[in-house]
Amino acid sequence: MSLLPELRPVGEERFKMGDPLRLKRPDGTGELTKIGGIELATVLNAPCKVLVLLSSKSREDVPIGTEVWSVDPCG
Repeated sequence: MSLLPELRPVGEERFKMGDPLRLKRPDGTGELTKIGGIELATVLNAPCKVLVLLSSKSREDVPIGTEVWSVDPCG
């Protein structure tokens, strides 16, 4: 499962495989998950996009409208 639009860092924020993310679904439920991979996607004549892949998640686990928040791994 990949996130679209791409995850955008704020300030000096950087992401890598294994970093935690918090999912907040439109129905009010949520959970923690981890970045399973990061890929570059290119389409002809369009800017390159960074896609974040979620391990062990399907499309049904992340419905349209789900907010994705970074989580400070140090606390």
